[in-house]
Amino acid sequence: MSAEDIPLDEWRAIQAQKPPIRMFCCLTQGYMRVREEHQEFVHYRRTQECLGRPDSPSHDLLKIAVRNAARASGWSAEVEVPDPDPDRKWIADVLANKDTARVAFEIQISPITKEALLRRQDVYSRSRVRCCWFVKGFLADGFISRPERRSPIFKLIEDQEAELGSPRYFVSIIPGQRIPLKEAVSSLLRGEFKWCQVRRTLRNEKIVILRVNECSNCHCPLGMFDIEAELSECGSVPKKAPAQRSLLDAIVQDAVEQYVSEHPQLDFSISYPRFMACPRSRIEDIYFTCGHCKEIIGFDRHDWYWSRHSSRIAEIALPQQASLTNDPHWCNSTAGDFCR
Repeated sequence: MSAEDIPLDEWRAIQAQKPPIRMFCCLTQGYMRVREEHQEFVHYRRTQECLGRPDSPSHDLLKIAVRNAARASGWSAEVEVPDPDPDRKWIADVLANKDTARVAFEIQISPITKEALLRRQDVYSRSRVRCCWFVKGFLADGFISRPERRSPIFKLIEDQEAELGSPRYFVSIIPGQRIPLKEAVSSLLRGEFKWCQVRRTLRNEKIVILRVNECSNCHCPLGMFDIEAELSECGSVPKKAPAQRSLLDAIVQDAVEQYVSEHPQLDFSISYPRFMACPRSRIEDIYFTCGHCKEIIGFDRHDWYWSRHSSRIAEIALPQQASLTNDPHWCNSTAGDFCR
């Protein structure tokens, strides 16, 4: 049982009796106190051999959050759990147990060298305890940009402007990704983190049908289309990317023609682009021309006009494209659909 598991009134009653306290980490004398509404056991005098560490209120809160997330995932979990070996080579910030599995969580918010961190990770490995690290600061950037399988070390991010009730701490396992701390702990214990040797990139492209209010020359409405693309990797938030398909691709024009045939009620006609030389500039490019007056509407060089005077009518999804690259990394998938 940890300090937080004791009801406050019972804690106060025991504290008033001033019982002798022995710290489990080094067996030196300690005492009970309540600091910023959190109950804890504290050393009177810490020895150099002690594996316990003086913690900040933020560190205490993080340990409790990790412990509670582990318990909510069906694991038993406690904070400040010592190595059962008589030599006591480690004390886990949080140790989660389920059947024969043991997973230690270490939360590092104070500065630490890479050598010291890897040395402590090696101690857990020799004890046959899987250990995951949430590390705050620049040191973690190197581990998520150049990850190592034997060292699951992820970045801890604090959002100091988080609103009341919103997640304040996040975990990043790849650059640019953020997972709320509690969700990250639950995902890891549910087996939703995995080491993958290759990285799978998914490209989603769609055709956007546009209705231009009027042609700049004959003032009649007309239709045009564009292609938008998004990339996603390892469960990260999709990001915009340049389209790989050309507007002249048969699959694109067939999809647009099918849309037109299925929507005869449209009050405009679709203009299809052509690769041609502009009669004025003589520049060869892909151009749209008005279906009424045949005047060039443009695509790249005249997009300032139709982008301001058009509305999105529909979106047509194109077949998804997947590619694999040799890039070992930690992968996160709630559906178990990993890069492999």
